[in-house]
Amino acid sequence: ALQKGGSILNNQENQDIATIAAIAETAFRQCDMFAKDLGGFHAKRHTVTVDDVKLTARRTTALYNYIQQKSEELALNNQELKEKRKRNAAKRKSKDMEAEENELED
Repeated sequence: ALQKGGSILNNQENQDIATIAAIAETAFRQCDMFAKDLGGFHAKRHTVTVDDVKLTARRTTALYNYIQQKSEELALNNQELKEKRKRNAAKRKSKDMEAEENELED
């Protein structure tokens, strides 16, 4: 039995500690693997791309699917933002032209 702060832990607490330790070890190994993969894919470039992250996550299906979904959402949001900016720029240009025409008429 393990001891914690001078008291002996029961079997369930020992199992809980062992489970947490196993999860922590697995997470640490996974992060280490991600870091090595990312370092290899990234090579000597200065930026990490979405594709680099997707390649890193390829070994974990759930994580890859989540990253793919978020990537698609970001791409859609970026496209909508670009279209909105174009519409606003066209509106400003139209107002500027209108103002110039009004000045010429005066």
